[in-house]
Amino acid sequence: MITQAALAGGIVLGSLWMISLAAGIGLQDEENKHTTNKAYPWPLVFPVAGPFIAIGTADPEGPAISVLVLDGILQSAALITFIAGLAASRDVLVWNGQQGATVKFDGLGLSGTF
Repeated sequence: MITQAALAGGIVLGSLWMISLAAGIGLQDEENKHTTNKAYPWPLVFPVAGPFIAIGTADPEGPAISVLVLDGILQSAALITFIAGLAASRDVLVWNGQQGATVKFDGLGLSGTF
């Protein structure tokens, strides 16, 4: 496991999702006040897929579509980073107790071992 990648992916995904969650709850509460409008922003409460679903259900206009697409792409990238960090392995060098390097001069040549 690569801890830094998993941690970074998890933090970014959680942060973006919390923003979407707050926006989805707030927008749905506002839509409930105006019952004539049939926009449903509640899918924003779901991570990764929520922004893409909300494009079809929330009836966004203009730059709101771009914001939802960007949010979905960034959440997807953060999820991929999180999963890759959990799935990847890292080779760790461990000191075996031997001392540093040895260098020998043989005539005009140079040879060494580490």
